[in-house]
Amino acid sequence: MAAHQLSPIEQLRLVRQLVGDMEAAMSAGERQPRVSSLGALAHLGQAPSEEEIDKVRREMAGY
Repeated sequence: MAAHQLSPIEQLRLVRQLVGDMEAAMSAGERQPRVSSLGALAHLGQAPSEEEIDKVRREMAGY
């Protein structure tokens, strides 16, 4: 059902419901700390060094 087909009272109820839902979602989001992109990958450990990357490239190329 499209909102414009509702009566003004029903539209107001819909807006109030949506605002309540949005407030609940926003407050739930505030409780969860944000993780940086680096923090999200921290479980993978330290990145390979340039020498390690070069070694793997040489191995893959058959050198």
